[in-house]
Amino acid sequence: MSLKKKDIKNLTGGVSEQPHSQRFDSQCEEQKNFLSDAIKGLVKRPGADFVSHIQPTTYGADGPFHNSDVLDPKHLFLHSIKRDDNEELLFVVRSGRVALYNASTGAPINLFHDPGSGVAIDDDTGYDALGTPYLEYTFDDWDKAPYEAVTISDYTFFLNKAKLVASRDDTNDDGYEQNGFVFIQEGQFSTTYTVTLTDTDGYKRVVTAATEKSSTSGAANDYKTSNIIAALHWGLEDGGTGTFTTGNAPDYCIESTKIEVDIEDTGSFVAADFEFVRDDYGSSLFIRLDDPAGEDDPTIIVEDSWGNSISSGCFNEIKSFDGLPLSCWNNFHLEITGSPESDIDNYYVKFITDDADVADNVIGAGHWEESVGWGEELRLDRETMPHVLVRIDDDNYWFGPLDDGGDDDDDDDRNKWEEKKAGDSTTNPFPSFVGNRISDLVFFKSRLGFVSGENLILSETDDPFEFFRTSVTQVLPSDRIDIQSSLNNITYLNHAVPFADQLLVFSERAQFIVSYGNQGLTPQTASLSLLSSYDSSPTVKPKALDNSIIFARNKGAASDIMELYPTGSTNKSFGARNLTAHTPSYIKGDVIDIRTSSLAQCILVRTDETVDEDDYDTGPKLYVYKFFDTDKGRVQSSWSKYLFNHYVKNILFFDFIGPDCRIVNELTVANTSADGTGTSKYVLDTIRFDNTDDITYSLDSVVANTDCTLTGTVGAHTLGYDSDEDWTIIQLPYEISTNDDYSPVIVNDSGVTGTILAAPINSDDGRELVKVSGDWETDAAFNYGAAFLSEYEFSKQYLKKGNLQGESVPVIDGRTTIRFVECYFSNSQLMKLEASFPDLNRDSTVKTFTGTTVGGAILGDQTEETGTLRLFVGARNDAPTIRLFSDTHQTATITGASFSINYNNPMLQR
Repeated sequence: MSLKKKDIKNLTGGVSEQPHSQRFDSQCEEQKNFLSDAIKGLVKRPGADFVSHIQPTTYGADGPFHNSDVLDPKHLFLHSIKRDDNEELLFVVRSGRVALYNASTGAPINLFHDPGSGVAIDDDTGYDALGTPYLEYTFDDWDKAPYEAVTISDYTFFLNKAKLVASRDDTNDDGYEQNGFVFIQEGQFSTTYTVTLTDTDGYKRVVTAATEKSSTSGAANDYKTSNIIAALHWGLEDGGTGTFTTGNAPDYCIESTKIEVDIEDTGSFVAADFEFVRDDYGSSLFIRLDDPAGEDDPTIIVEDSWGNSISSGCFNEIKSFDGLPLSCWNNFHLEITGSPESDIDNYYVKFITDDADVADNVIGAGHWEESVGWGEELRLDRETMPHVLVRIDDDNYWFGPLDDGGDDDDDDDRNKWEEKKAGDSTTNPFPSFVGNRISDLVFFKSRLGFVSGENLILSETDDPFEFFRTSVTQVLPSDRIDIQSSLNNITYLNHAVPFADQLLVFSERAQFIVSYGNQGLTPQTASLSLLSSYDSSPTVKPKALDNSIIFARNKGAASDIMELYPTGSTNKSFGARNLTAHTPSYIKGDVIDIRTSSLAQCILVRTDETVDEDDYDTGPKLYVYKFFDTDKGRVQSSWSKYLFNHYVKNILFFDFIGPDCRIVNELTVANTSADGTGTSKYVLDTIRFDNTDDITYSLDSVVANTDCTLTGTVGAHTLGYDSDEDWTIIQLPYEISTNDDYSPVIVNDSGVTGTILAAPINSDDGRELVKVSGDWETDAAFNYGAAFLSEYEFSKQYLKKGNLQGESVPVIDGRTTIRFVECYFSNSQLMKLEASFPDLNRDSTVKTFTGTTVGGAILGDQTEETGTLRLFVGARNDAPTIRLFSDTHQTATITGASFSINYNNPMLQR
């Protein structure tokens, strides 16, 4: 027999579900409400400080936090927004209701519907009652609220994944007419100009204008383009023939010429079907179809005896931009057809006069610019597109759909989905999310991105509202990007996560990276390349953390948390590790939310595990992963649980805002109603997951004396100190429960606790009154909250030795007996060490560390001491259950432990 001492340098390794003999010495069987701090040690977790009470009637009787509803957190969406250090917001959406709160104070913030509408969103009627049912979805189809949000500067884009995106069914037909022109680019003597105009019934008028030789008497005006176009105008509209002079054509001719005009009609050509407008001092004739009664489109053919090189013309379409006139009437539209073998190079132009107020049919100087085709749907349906939350001023926001450029446009380009401005359905189609659902939002490299179906769609650079190409004559580097996964099989994409200088896209069974090379992110260079093929949750959005991405994969009864990280060999080289490999069944149920913090080096996980607030182990909880990385790799990987079941019915939301984690809790409070149904209240708490603050007490829903009321009356109760009874009645800012798990504590800055005589007092005005022994009205500062139980259960202990490969392996032969266990404390107030023997007929033994040395404290003070607690065990190593626990407000930090072990191997003694 030999006596060994096994030292455990720290207890911060967290829970392991491996066989006890295979665990690291720092790992445990269970850890609840302890913080695994890689620097300080195992610390009783900080409490949750009360921030504010979220009143269910803030936005009316049917607000997001309505008392009479059964509040399923899976159907409640909250999005945190940190605009700056002085403005932190919580945006709440549930069942057609929306609300906005200050995340620092819980105070409601006014919400209005649509920019400049002046219509407040009142949850007595609800957002959907305003005629925009964008928030609706079917619970049966979406087990979790299908909402997502991303904040960009002053805009928060809000997505309902259940909505099919549509385009507006109005087209631009009314803005387009059948237009044509004849343009004489150059006048020449001895030249023939011929225009053939065909109407909608196929009948033609052919007009020829022939100029004389320059040597012919009186022919000096024949070469002027204004006279040539006027002569053709006379023949086309009036049917005039002969010499073009002021005598023959007084309504058309400005100065007499020797130009001879000849016409030839086929069939019943009717010139009155057309409207002709001439630039009197220019070289163009413009023609509009007034009576489109026939079946065919009109046409114009313009020819000249110089190989058709000095004149041009068309009706509706022309092959090249080069032949367009230099002046025109405003909004004159044409199609440039390009190559007849392809529709890809077609584009459209319109003429914009320099004078924006020019009247219709009045010709002016200006320029041609690219335009959109005939009969095109131009706009996205704003009611089906993501909505936005936008700041008006410090106290007011509006929430609603952006304008779509239609009749309801507010003339503010910052609040408008841009409409199609160029091309047609072939050259500039609607983005691929139209007709589909959008599954995620992302902002990457100054582009707003949508994940939809098999595609990732990114807006134009620096314009999150532009999802059309602004020109179809060339592909601009800033144009929208619409790319599809590179897999051969159908792959529906769920999430997009920006990561460093890269964008990763997740499907249920594959991960992709947006590749774009050294040229930058452009439509020509962007592609979706397969990165890895891990299963991942389709409903839980992955989160970026330091140099990795955290995602969940649900296995049914339990879930895994995975970490995807770059390996450094190439920018497309990633590896993954399972953070729950040693705890495969620890995270019960399906994950419904993940939050990460680089500051706290922490991951928080919430699941759909059934919550029983009356049971400690199945009460509301967060799974906590603490890690610590050095330049040599990860030296801490710790899983544990934070439980909030003293009077918390459910955790509705949690997120890191800066170093703090904000938690919205639903409290269970008693009710004096006759039916005994009870009622729920909602509070906003904050809790830390790092070691930057010294913990002076461990209480949940902590309120300071400055947040309590100690004067006045509530119902039949007088607040403040009663010297006759020697008690103080305090009104808290939230209602509290009377269930057996609730352990109220009041403590002052010196650590002195008071005796709670009644918590709460039953009053007609609520259950937020508490009665405390003694005078607390004049106490300089005190805190009131709920004590909670912290537990740490050691793994079964084995001796270990080195093998030939230099590995540490357990000694499993022979008999190993635990004699003593010692725990080492630093700056601790109270902790208990217990050894129980479930399979032995033997009583448990408990030792208590009080943190008080004889003569070292004044009576009533709470001291913090460094010391050792030793407990006799005297049992085989696999028999006892050894745990540290504390159910008071007092704090403790455990820096390590050691076991005194007897080892006996009879085989070695023979």
